[in-house]
Amino acid sequence: MPAPQNVAVPQTTGAVASAVDRVRERLDRLARAGAGAALRGTSVDALWREIARTVTDGKLIRPAMLLAVVARSDRGVDDDAIDLAAAIELLHKAFLLHDDVIDHDTVRRGAPNLIGRFSRGEDEASGGHPSVTRGEAAGILAGDLLLASAHDLVARLDVPAPLRNRLLDDLAEALQWSVAGELDDVSFAANGERPDAARVAEMLHAKTGAYTVRLPLQWGFALSGAAPDAGAIERYSRAVGLAFQIQDDLLGLFGDPELVGKDRHSDLREGKVTAVIAHAYGTADWPRIEAALGTALLDPAEGDAIIALLDGGGARASAESDLAGAIDAARAAARELTPFDDVLGGIVDSIEGRRG
Repeated sequence: MPAPQNVAVPQTTGAVASAVDRVRERLDRLARAGAGAALRGTSVDALWREIARTVTDGKLIRPAMLLAVVARSDRGVDDDAIDLAAAIELLHKAFLLHDDVIDHDTVRRGAPNLIGRFSRGEDEASGGHPSVTRGEAAGILAGDLLLASAHDLVARLDVPAPLRNRLLDDLAEALQWSVAGELDDVSFAANGERPDAARVAEMLHAKTGAYTVRLPLQWGFALSGAAPDAGAIERYSRAVGLAFQIQDDLLGLFGDPELVGKDRHSDLREGKVTAVIAHAYGTADWPRIEAALGTALLDPAEGDAIIALLDGGGARASAESDLAGAIDAARAAARELTPFDDVLGGIVDSIEGRRG
């Protein structure tokens, strides 16, 4: 199993750090159990083995949020909390796989992802025959397996039926929001739409905020038996989700590719309408920027030039101003959510200082 990595939440010592390690171990067991239960010698067997290679990778940000809330409560972190945290990471990994298919990405953090390995014929069942179609099919199907596994974990929790039903309802709602946001994201690029920053923010909340922030908090509060103000939870989730995604957009263009784990030009090639791009409309440099968006074979030198225009023309500064506003809004909402305000404020601090 891969070595544990630091989590982008400040409470990474003591109970939470230990709990995150337990989640990583649980994910490893789940993937190996999936491989063990699969039909031996079939393609699904090979698919589970590929899933097992990467399911524990990453920072486990979403599980850490949930665990930080539960650890702060009287309940503490038990096996149900670990399983719920594992379920939310399975959901995240499923979304990553489906997102990579949509974006035709075959590399993640400098190495072939599951789609890339199946596309290149590097998996056990390919016989060494490369096929892009097969790789993308594997990504869709692996994501489906992980979505089913996430639901299975929640359905089998040893909790009262009303609580289990609430958790499943929260999961279903998060899925609906994420699907809506992803489809809007793709539609903006495919249709050549130029939504303003406010509409982009709504898309980002739907695509990312609903399951990256609101779902971990909903589950953490529900498991803890806490009932904080729903309006404050919504304000906090929207602000943190928006901050997280704007930070992602800024890091994707202006961060260190080694730390971020993606090519600086990938969003430009995909024609993605990011928080930065939304602020470039109407600038003197927009015609050149627009011409480069969605260019699959974008020349690296031209890509660097476009990034420089986004920086020098004010789009980067405007996105950074939006980020600062979202951070301030998140801190204000966190103060309303006592006795969890210190934990939630720490999450905001960690996002503000994120570099990859």
